[in-house]
Amino acid sequence: MVALNVAKSGLLKARRKSFKGDLLLGDVNALPFKEGLFDKVVCMEVIEHLKFPTMAIGEISRVLKNEGSLILTTPNGQRLIRFILRMAGVDLKMAPTHVHEFTLGELLEMITRKGLKLIKVG
Repeated sequence: MVALNVAKSGLLKARRKSFKGDLLLGDVNALPFKEGLFDKVVCMEVIEHLKFPTMAIGEISRVLKNEGSLILTTPNGQRLIRFILRMAGVDLKMAPTHVHEFTLGELLEMITRKGLKLIKVG
């Protein structure tokens, strides 16, 4: 198991929480791994922070095996509360560290453009 983080503090936190695996400092837009290396990639609450999320998905696709899986989580840009507040004239701002807020359609378009297919939404 390998964990990659762009921030050293994230790696130190993983070590303190007893992560059992290799910890690497690096950038998801330039993964330091050969093609088709991983069976599974888990990317939790990351892509909304990236300037170039499509590039990151491309890199993840590159390092996944042909039948590999990507487990991806990100805040839902179509939350019902956001819609209701917009209709009431209230504009909710994104979290300050978020660069993007994705709809399901945007995510689907991004992953299919990079050669991945959607298996499940949950």
